[in-house]
Amino acid sequence: MTAEDLMIRNVLGSWKQSVAQVDKTLASLSDEDLQGEVAPGKNRIYYLLGHLTAVNDRLLPLLRLGRALRSRRCRPLSPPRTRCQPRTPL
Repeated sequence: MTAEDLMIRNVLGSWKQSVAQVDKTLASLSDEDLQGEVAPGKNRIYYLLGHLTAVNDRLLPLLRLGRALRSRRCRPLSPPRTRCQPRTPL
C-alpha cells in the first residue's frame, strides 16, 4: 500500500466515523430537541443538519467518489428562517 493509498484510507475512515457519530447523536434527539436553537439567537439544529447534509453530498464529486446524490434538493443555503415556527407540524 502506497503512502497515498494509506492517506486516502485514513481520510475516508475519518469521514465515515464522523458521519456515524452525527447519525448516532441525531438519532437520540426528539423532533422537539431538533427544533431548539444551538445557542440563544443562533440556528436551529434542523438548519445545521440540512447544511451538513448539503456539504457532505457535495464532497462526493470533489473527492472523485461519484456524483452528488441530492444535488437537486440541496440548493445553496440561504440565510435561515430559524427564529420562526415551522409552517407545518412535524
